Amino acid sequence: MARLPFLTRSGRTEPPSLAGRLIFGAVLWCIGALVLGALLLAFLFRSTLVQGFDARLATLMDNLVAAIALAGPESGAPALPGAALGREFDRAYSGAYWQIRPWPVPLPGAAEESDRRSRSLWTSSLPVPAAVSGEGGVTTAPGPLDQRLRVFSRLITLPGSAQPSLVQIALDASPLAADITRFQGGLAAAVLILAVLLVSGVWFQVRHGLRPVHALAEAVGAVRRGEAGRVMAPAPAELAPLVAELNRLLDHNEAVLERARTQVGNLAHGLKTPLAVIQNEVRPGHPPAPDLVRAQTEVMETYIRRYLALARAAAERAGARATTPVLPAVEALTRTLAKLHAERPLALATDLPADLCFAGEAQDLEEMLGNLLDNAFKWARGTITVHGRIEGRELVLTMRDDGPGIPPGSTTGLARRGARLDESVPGTGLGLAIVKDIAAAYEGSLRLSPGSPEGLEAELRLPALLPAGTGAGGPSGALRL
Repeated sequence: MARLPFLTRSGRTEPPSLAGRLIFGAVLWCIGALVLGALLLAFLFRSTLVQGFDARLATLMDNLVAAIALAGPESGAPALPGAALGREFDRAYSGAYWQIRPWPVPLPGAAEESDRRSRSLWTSSLPVPAAVSGEGGVTTAPGPLDQRLRVFSRLITLPGSAQPSLVQIALDASPLAADITRFQGGLAAAVLILAVLLVSGVWFQVRHGLRPVHALAEAVGAVRRGEAGRVMAPAPAELAPLVAELNRLLDHNEAVLERARTQVGNLAHGLKTPLAVIQNEVRPGHPPAPDLVRAQTEVMETYIRRYLALARAAAERAGARATTPVLPAVEALTRTLAKLHAERPLALATDLPADLCFAGEAQDLEEMLGNLLDNAFKWARGTITVHGRIEGRELVLTMRDDGPGIPPGSTTGLARRGARLDESVPGTGLGLAIVKDIAAAYEGSLRLSPGSPEGLEAELRLPALLPAGTGAGGPSGALRL
C-alpha cells in the first residue's frame, strides 16, 4: 500500500507519495459519496414508507366516517360492526384502533359514557392530541401494551348532533419501524461491501496507472548506469513529453561534452605552434627575437580569451541567463575604438532601441561586438552603421562598413580560424572565428555578406530578452568620430 507522509526516526518528514495522495483523495471522495448516498436512500425509503402508512390511515378514516354517516343518528350502539373497517379492529389490543368522543373531550370520569370505540381498545383510550382540525393530522403517541401508534385525528360533526366530535383511528407503527430498521441494516451492509470494492479498485487502478512512472525511473537508472544512451521506456501520452525532454537533455549534455572535448583539442592545437616558436627562440645559444615572441604570446592570449568566452557561454546556457543591454555595450566599445582610430574621420550611425537586451553575459557580448566593430573600424573609409532589432525571440545586430569589401565567394571561409584576406593589416585572423564560436554556443549565428553598394555586412543573431514594461522605441542617431 502506498505510504502517506509521516515523520521518520530522524525527525524529518518523508516526501509525500503520489500514489498515497491519489489513493487517499479517491478513497475519501468515494466514502463521502457512499455515505451521502446511503443517507439519502434511507431518508427516501423511510419517507415513502411513512407516507404509505399515513395514506392507509387516511383511507381507514374515510371508511370510518362513511360508516358513521350510514349508521344514522338513531345508532347509539357503543361500537360499529367490525366488518366496516376490518376484523383487526375487533381483536383486543391488535394494534388497530378507532375511537369517537365529543369535542372538546369531557373529563375522564364522563368519557366512558359518551365515547364510542373499537373492541380492540378494550378499556383503553387513545391519547387526545394537543390541537386538531377538520382536515385532520397524524401524530405519534404511545398506545396499549407500550405500542407505538400512528394516530390520525379529525374533527367532524355527526348527523343529528350540533357538537363536533373527535374521530381518531390508530395503527401500531412497530412493523413500519421494523421495516425501516431492516432496510437500513441491509443498506449499511451493501454500502460497506461497495466501499471495500471501490477502495480495492482505486488501489489497483492507481498502482496500475503509476506503473509507467516506475518503468521510466528504471529507464533513467539504466542511463545513469551506462547501460543505455537514451530513455527507451514505453510511455503513455501523458509521460511522452517528459521522456522527450529527458532525451533532449541527454542529447544536449552529450553535445556539451563533445563540444568541450573539441574545444580542449582545438586549444591544445592552437597553443602548440606558438609554444614551439617561443621554445625555439629561447633555446640556449640562440639570440631571442622580442617582436616574434610578443606576437606569439598575443596569439596565445587570443586563443585563451576565445576559449574562456566559449566556457562562459556554455555555463550561461546551463544555468539562468543574465540580461545585458546592447546600447551601453556598443557606446562603450565605439568610444574606445574611436580613440584608437582618432587619426581617421569616421561617422558612426546607430539604430538601437534602448530596451534591446542580449540574454547572456556582458563579457561575451562585448567580445563579439568588439571583434566585429574592430574589423569595421579597420576597414571603413568613412561610415559605419550599427542596427539592432528583434525577430521573434532573436536579437539581430547588423554592422556595415564602406570599406573595400570582400571578393565574391570569400565569405564562407572568412570566419575560419586564422583566415586573413590582407596580411598587411595587423591581426591574428581569430576575431571572426571567436564571434562565430561564441554565437554558436548561444545557439546563434554569424553571417557575412558583401555590403551595398560596397564594404562588408555582418549579421549577428543571438537570443534576445525584452524587459517587461519598457517601450519599443529608443535613441538612434549619427556620431562623428
